[in-house]
Amino acid sequence: MKPKLQPEILEGLKFADYRKLFYKELKRMKAGFPEGEQTEYLMLSEFEFADLKGKKIPFIVVGTLGGSWGKFYKTEAKKRPNKDFSKGKVSFGATEGGLQSFHFELNDGKLTAKHIKIAEKVLFKKVKLSPQLSENVGAGEALAAAGAGAAAAKMQKAKEALEGQGKTLKEGLLKLKGEFLQVKKEVLPKFKAGKAGNKAIKQLKAAQAAFQTFKKDYEGAHKKVQAGFSTAFQQLEGQAKEMAKLALAVKKNKKSLAQELAEAYFMKKEKRAATEKEVAIMQQSLKNAIAYRKLDSQDDRALQLKAIYLTAQHVGPFFTGENTDLVYQKMQA
Repeated sequence: MKPKLQPEILEGLKFADYRKLFYKELKRMKAGFPEGEQTEYLMLSEFEFADLKGKKIPFIVVGTLGGSWGKFYKTEAKKRPNKDFSKGKVSFGATEGGLQSFHFELNDGKLTAKHIKIAEKVLFKKVKLSPQLSENVGAGEALAAAGAGAAAAKMQKAKEALEGQGKTLKEGLLKLKGEFLQVKKEVLPKFKAGKAGNKAIKQLKAAQAAFQTFKKDYEGAHKKVQAGFSTAFQQLEGQAKEMAKLALAVKKNKKSLAQELAEAYFMKKEKRAATEKEVAIMQQSLKNAIAYRKLDSQDDRALQLKAIYLTAQHVGPFFTGENTDLVYQKMQA
């Protein structure tokens, strides 16, 4: 795919005109390069359009960069005083949440997370694309700078380290998204219905732990690797804060076991909630029944606890340890 845009267009170029042309180029690219297949790109990340004086906005061209663009990059782009040029590979990625990822792999020049964020806002958001720096972004550039004059073995080791960091972050990201999705599907509806309990708290703790692990790996990674996950990290960091608030709310609203059992009994018998006094009596009856059954010395602890809870639900707050005998015997039969 050869770009239909040519360097001559840059003189006096208006942003509104450019964006229309760029969207047409993206459409051509999508037709010729399915998900995962790469073509080339060239970017002037702080370009000043004729109709937006004083504003620095990315200019991007995609496609095979031979001929005029190759010459332009060598003779014009690299001479820009603010060094805002870059080139490399681009490809369409997976679609999630209605947005398709659009990956930039840097091979030469400078491309930062800030540039990507601006490009997302002014160019990609309208066509439902999420631009991202590949986790291997700039590996060659980083190694060239860090390992100038170093042995080939050291360069290979550094490259493998970057790739390892990218792999760790990718795996952590997938796990974290799974944890957050589970909370969204299971915990949130239960919380809204007033039914979130111990299981919901465990799920929220697991999600928070997954985020802390991802955050630790992200902050410990090389800046070039971080750049490939910066957008995802910012989004998930916001979600993690919401998870923390939800966890506090669930704990605050969670009913005690005694309250749940007492309310189950009185709702069935009298169609009402249990009083504080009735809940307190239920709490004491549970303690007495647990002591009566000597759970610490029994192998079938789970079965005996179930017998206690079933008795409490059917007999009510004033049940005794002896009341649990019949239920326990029936469960053993």
